[in-house]
Amino acid sequence: DIQSTIGVQGVSYTPRCLRVAVGSSVTISASPVHPLVGVGANNPIPTSQQTVTVEMNETGRFAYFCENHGNPGEGMAGEIEVVDSL
Repeated sequence: DIQSTIGVQGVSYTPRCLRVAVGSSVTISASPVHPLVGVGANNPIPTSQQTVTVEMNETGRFAYFCENHGNPGEGMAGEIEVVDSL
């Protein structure tokens, strides 16, 4: 099981984009100032005002953004690509 972290630096996620293998855990920073929103119905990334750890169990591209500082694909936003293996 591989653990990755996406942090907040100013009004940006770092790293903005991340590639992980199926079965990896990703911790994404969030707070009331930087509320996290996952984009799409099948996205395992929840809407949250607290830091979350997400199990990435299916391949695909999963976008997210800060509700206060971004929109899907722009501003404070990012994407996790989940692949079969790295």
